[in-house]
Amino acid sequence: MPRSTSIAFLVGLTLARVASAQTPAPCPPVTDTALLLPCQADRGHVETGRVTPRYPSTLESNGIRGEVHVRYAVDTAGRTVPGSLEIVASTHELFTASVRVPFQRWRFTPWTYRGRPVAVRYEEVFQFTGDGRSNAEAVPMTDPVAVHDTTPAGLPRTRIGERYETADPEATFSWAELRYAQLQAIATVLKEIHVDSLTACVETLLDSTRRIIPDSAFLATLSVPTRRAVRSNYCPKTYAPSMIAGPTPPPAAPAGWIDPYYVDVERAIPWKTWLIAVDVRIRQGTSSSHYRCGIRKANLWITLCKRLPGFEIS
Repeated sequence: MPRSTSIAFLVGLTLARVASAQTPAPCPPVTDTALLLPCQADRGHVETGRVTPRYPSTLESNGIRGEVHVRYAVDTAGRTVPGSLEIVASTHELFTASVRVPFQRWRFTPWTYRGRPVAVRYEEVFQFTGDGRSNAEAVPMTDPVAVHDTTPAGLPRTRIGERYETADPEATFSWAELRYAQLQAIATVLKEIHVDSLTACVETLLDSTRRIIPDSAFLATLSVPTRRAVRSNYCPKTYAPSMIAGPTPPPAAPAGWIDPYYVDVERAIPWKTWLIAVDVRIRQGTSSSHYRCGIRKANLWITLCKRLPGFEIS
């Protein structure tokens, strides 16, 4: 056989095998009603209680993708059978652990065969598809979206990690709520600065698109025994070089002096009907850090902030 012909034959054989592997297998006839395949049942399932596996934060932040292929039994009451979870294939042990954690809490409406509930052996794939960069910049407390579809081989698939990073146009908050969210965001970010005593010079707050000078009540609430908050025009002297250096170097700071930190709110918008997104910038001398915060409205408001990657200069 000529070389070109043999190569073409091998390529064709490989493609045929791939196509065969991707084609859904035909449903076999029922021989035992003790444990059916979903395709053998008269009526399919409906998820009534489904906790989506969480994307492991270590893998998500590094943009590591993968999937877990599982097989398990569901009883006649629609509950997963303890001990029946089989990991057919997995790309990472952390993905496997993420699927194992909520497994026993999954609930379905029972499958039926000839009008009676039956137990089934269910098989599905969880695919973790996060993008490390976009997830690192996502608003805290927004969960990855779970998208349901089917694999080329016909297995149910849940894709985890895709984020719809857009604000809800129906979300609205009062100025008092936006103000409180910015207060919580600034206080949370300043806790990340570990010095004995600091002065925070708050530049402006945001109300929709308007910039507002913080009032004395806001600054008083932000102040604690080891932290003093003032308006930027009352900010103490800075001795460290600024980003735009002048011709004359600044004088040396007194012993024990800590330069003030400038704080500015760059974004404060309703993100969901229950969540406000706030971006805060902190700078001191030639160092600048950006934080993204999610402030969740509840009986007790919850605030979570994270430093954004790629914005620190020093």
